[in-house]
Amino acid sequence: MKIIACRLRETHIPFKVSFKHALHTRKEVQGMILEVELSDGQIGYGECLPRDYVTGETHQSVISALSDIVLPALLHKSFSSFGELKQWLHSFFEVHNINNRQTCVLAITELALIDAFAKSTQSSVYKLFSSDTTTNKVPDIRYSGTYSLGSHEAFKRYQSVYDKLSLRQFKVKVGTDLDAELALIDKIRSANSGDIEIRLDANGAWDLNQAIDALKKFADKGVACCEQPMPVELKAAYPELVSKFKGIMDICIDESLCHYDDALWFAENAGATVFNLRVSKLGGISACLAIAKIAQAHDIDCQLGAQVGETAILTAAGHTLAQLLPKCRFYEGAFGTYLLEQDITHPSVMFAHAGKLPISLLKEHAGFGIEVDQDLISKVTYQSHNFS
Repeated sequence: MKIIACRLRETHIPFKVSFKHALHTRKEVQGMILEVELSDGQIGYGECLPRDYVTGETHQSVISALSDIVLPALLHKSFSSFGELKQWLHSFFEVHNINNRQTCVLAITELALIDAFAKSTQSSVYKLFSSDTTTNKVPDIRYSGTYSLGSHEAFKRYQSVYDKLSLRQFKVKVGTDLDAELALIDKIRSANSGDIEIRLDANGAWDLNQAIDALKKFADKGVACCEQPMPVELKAAYPELVSKFKGIMDICIDESLCHYDDALWFAENAGATVFNLRVSKLGGISACLAIAKIAQAHDIDCQLGAQVGETAILTAAGHTLAQLLPKCRFYEGAFGTYLLEQDITHPSVMFAHAGKLPISLLKEHAGFGIEVDQDLISKVTYQSHNFS
């Protein structure tokens, strides 16, 4: 595989409904998509969504690293095997002399290159990685719905979709108004008949004492798990929180898990019972698989995570990762045009009834198994950087 051109697109997509959590309220998503063109005409696609409050990366810092360092170095580069490509990606930060916390830069590059390589060799990305994992049976992947505080009308819009899809798992954004959030749990249970599982995402809203108080009240309502109850700065308090809720509620880390070393610390110090694996945040599929091995060795569950506003590219990458992992505790993402005003594939890649997304979509087609529509991707692009 020889790279002859790269195009970095800055993208903007409005949401159909606003999305609120303790750190941010979003009505739209600003992201970036990388196209890598090969000499045989194949094009690989990567995507990342930088969040400065998660990895410390900004939209502009990622653009600068890619435009000034990574993409000029990629032009005319060749890879003769997938092993050679993986080794280059493994040495990515050293090769380009950039900080190893710039994980979005690695993620978008990895996804575009492995998609291109798989297409060039007429393979799926899943098949390229599957020989490196111990997964023999694809898990039953069922995506979950999400709620956040808002108007009754916004709740009804969410609920009308979830009713049609018969979802059984839901994540609730919390950390802004405890009484209202406790009431929302009751409202969700009333609106969804039968047995459902509810978890929380606090986005680091509480200190240790606040977290203990709030989670006791949520536990009384049967909540199964809380993601990122305390901020990154309170890392040392997580083992105590986990200990207090052992056997009562799982504690998942997200913003506190951005690097391999983070995973090691939380595993060795019993600071979490679930790791949230988000492809864009952690640096791509390879990085997620490496952290999943730490989790497995320490009896920690994994959650397939997603970032609000992912297009079909990150959806496909996350779904591929989910197939390569042992069964996850929860699966997030694949919202497609349930949330986005427009995706970059037609139809959008998103879950359907019971939260299922067909496995064959991504396992039996080349690359990530999606076909990007150039007209649609052009519509969401507001600036391009071309390298050839």
